[in-house]
Amino acid sequence: MRIVKENTNLDVLLFLLMIIIPADGIIFIEIISNKFDKPYSIIIFILLLILEIGYLVYFSIENIYRIEFNEEGIEIDYKFKKLQKKYVFKNVIKVGISNSQRNSMHNINFYFDDNTKISMPSSDKEELKKVYRFFKDKGVECKVVGLPAGRIPEDYGW
Repeated sequence: MRIVKENTNLDVLLFLLMIIIPADGIIFIEIISNKFDKPYSIIIFILLLILEIGYLVYFSIENIYRIEFNEEGIEIDYKFKKLQKKYVFKNVIKVGISNSQRNSMHNINFYFDDNTKISMPSSDKEELKKVYRFFKDKGVECKVVGLPAGRIPEDYGW
């Protein structure tokens, strides 16, 4: 079994920028322009905007990675940091699977022994079943969230 996924948060970055820029224009310009003279208020507004955009870009760079799940282990490639981490299955403490009943977006969270948590998005329910069965057979704790009340994964043939 080999699963390769990309986890990108660039769409989240664009969404946050579309929210923050108008909010800054409304809130900060009104508050800052009333307390400071016009040239100082513009400078403060530009500095705050640069800090917010910088933080959002930093957040996105930290969270863009490629995850490969295969028989040897889990390999994580961070795109912009040029960092590659390899984990064997004995490093996995817990696997959390979020199963969505309403839409086709599911998520698999891997919790490692070095306090790292990695998410692998998935749109295929068969991948959820394969990952659940694989880790269950290896004796790793697996929790599935999003099933109807009182049901366990084995009820659905997982």
